[in-house]
Amino acid sequence: MCLLNMIRGLITLFVLFATMVRATEPLAQAQSALLNGAAFLRSISAEGGYLWRYSTDLQLVAGENQANRTTMWLQPPGTPSVGMALLKAYKRTREQALLDHALAAGKALTEAQLPSGGWDYKYDFNEPTLQAAERFDFR
Repeated sequence: MCLLNMIRGLITLFVLFATMVRATEPLAQAQSALLNGAAFLRSISAEGGYLWRYSTDLQLVAGENQANRTTMWLQPPGTPSVGMALLKAYKRTREQALLDHALAAGKALTEAQLPSGGWDYKYDFNEPTLQAAERFDFR
């Protein structure tokens, strides 16, 4: 299942509960589900970075191709898309945990930024020096 679709689904469920039902208990349940889902996503992230696909047992992880648990993808629907979805969820709920997860995605993106200011399409946190040696400084 595509990670971005999971996040969109969580946000949609929360918004549906929040707008359709005014009772406190269902709203609290929806918000709790959103927070639990976001915490799970953060727990499978690579230092705040995300891939495109995860198998249900987390044995297979991939972006455009197979990856590993220390790699993040920098193209949608990878890390930038997940970070933006978490920011949107924070904007609607004002839950600090959602902002913390979004900031972790932002920190992961800054870790992977090239000296030129851009990004490659993926980044492996276990091989930062190898990747740095392969990068070109276009300044």
